Amino acid sequence: MLRSTVALLLTTALLTTAARAQNTRYIPDNLPSGGCNVIPFGNNVVNTTWSNQRYQVMATLADLGNPTAPIDICNIGFLACGTGDQISHHDTIVLQLGQTSASTLATTTFAANLVSNVQTVLQATDFQWKYVGSQWSRIGIQRPYRFDPALGNLVLDVCVTGTFKPLGAGSGLYTGSRQRVYNRSWPTSSGCPSTITSSGSTAAIKWCVDFGAWSTSENGLGCQGLDLAFSGTAELGQSLTIAAGGAPNSAGCTLVLGLQAFTPGLDLFGNGCRIYCNPILYVPGKTLTATVPNDRNLICRQIYTQFYCIDASYTGLIATSDRGLVIPGLPQ
Repeated sequence: MLRSTVALLLTTALLTTAARAQNTRYIPDNLPSGGCNVIPFGNNVVNTTWSNQRYQVMATLADLGNPTAPIDICNIGFLACGTGDQISHHDTIVLQLGQTSASTLATTTFAANLVSNVQTVLQATDFQWKYVGSQWSRIGIQRPYRFDPALGNLVLDVCVTGTFKPLGAGSGLYTGSRQRVYNRSWPTSSGCPSTITSSGSTAAIKWCVDFGAWSTSENGLGCQGLDLAFSGTAELGQSLTIAAGGAPNSAGCTLVLGLQAFTPGLDLFGNGCRIYCNPILYVPGKTLTATVPNDRNLICRQIYTQFYCIDASYTGLIATSDRGLVIPGLPQ
């Protein structure tokens, strides 16, 4: 009964035609090697040099497997240096994707590289995303991007302010020998800059795009030690487990699932614990294991998850986890 209910929830997410899957593409490769760099996602502490950055990198049609028809990008990922769990915080973050027929990035203005099909795929305040060192981790975009190969190469544009790593860990992201352009250290009050100030480096970060591939992402911050974790896979027809970590044995927990996210989260309890998604289904327990329906119409759909736990040891009696994002799809 539980599995059929979860399957019904997933089915309600079908609002548009599904993407034609071509799995995950890595730019320039998927190896945890190369240099490590804090551009564009910041250093361990707030500082005037690395907290405010705007950055662009290109993926060529060849990088993307030379697709011949429009296809949806379901998520974007990056490869962190170091080991263990890491978190990046951003007072503001804006991710745009666009296309250009040029073979290299222009070095004058950021707009010169966002020639056509420009879409904002993530825009948020007080935003955190969790990742693991030496593993590919997705940032959790808010909507799919329809990539049209007839319009040329793909450009990723990142603008962040107030960036730092709350855990104080990590030395940035792995880089490859690719062109990057950026601007940094401007006053936060001035907004994202339009002019490129640095363009001579070929130390762009490694990144990936999911063309129909499944992914999971974690955003926001759990409170009072409560943490959401995924295991298994969101591949169609396979098993995915969502578990509440850090909850006392005596805690009563419920997993909520929804189709709408709150960014930033809503502090409804007055104890700093936040609600990160609009729930439409409640599943009691600290663990849910379910089979993702083998339905290609689910590719690129977004399902949000979060745990609520009640226990006498919690301030205000309640704790909430970070938010999970499940995007069903084909193998990565």
